[in-house]
Amino acid sequence: MQYKFTRKIENKESTVGFDLVEEIVNLERWVWGVIYKDGNELHQFDSEGIFHQFKEIKLDQVKMFTMYRSDDMEKRFDIVVTEGMQLFHFYRHVKPYYLDHEVLVYAFGWKKDGQEKYHFILPDDRVVLSDINNVDLPQFKLK
Repeated sequence: MQYKFTRKIENKESTVGFDLVEEIVNLERWVWGVIYKDGNELHQFDSEGIFHQFKEIKLDQVKMFTMYRSDDMEKRFDIVVTEGMQLFHFYRHVKPYYLDHEVLVYAFGWKKDGQEKYHFILPDDRVVLSDINNVDLPQFKLK
């Protein structure tokens, strides 16, 4: 399936002040999804071929956040979301000294009441858990 994202680009000459530009987005190995308190879901790559950004999530209405393999939804990590929890998701492009290329690491987790929990999914699907963001990921022999 081909996934599309509609980007809003400022255009002061336009009558509405912006243009909409459609982009093709490649499906990723690991993707996020949320289940809202009302039972509805939002997925980064949805069944209609639309790519969603993390900022589209209605964070105050989420009851579960999930990272799952795009080719096998049963390979997943679920976070039960509680009141006041701040979710996050980002990417790390890591270039260890022992490789001639960068590797992609998926990062996600939460912050609440002064605590932080980070989850890093490595290219071989191993997961590193930490309470700090500044983890020396190359020590895990990335491939």
